[in-house]
Amino acid sequence: MNPTQDKLEDTAIRKVLFNEVSLFISVTGFILIGFLYLTNPVNKIEKQIISIQKDIDTISQNELSHIQSAIADVKIQQSENTKKINEIDKKIERILTILEK
Repeated sequence: MNPTQDKLEDTAIRKVLFNEVSLFISVTGFILIGFLYLTNPVNKIEKQIISIQKDIDTISQNELSHIQSAIADVKIQQSENTKKINEIDKKIERILTILEK
């Protein structure tokens, strides 16, 4: 074979290899982009679920704090009411002792 034919064959082989490699890279890129496109909503949903769980935890903690505060207020009110009831009982006893005399 002569050198010109070898160069033409080398050039033809290079063109075919370049086309095949380009096609492989294109298909691989297309598949990768498709995969990322399909998994992106899943990742967004997972992030939203985590955010919602954090919000629920915050709301639960706030509700628990509110309930504990309300219980403490009720206990204070009960103790004050008990004191008032005891004072009223003492006054009633005094009145009864005065009336009995």
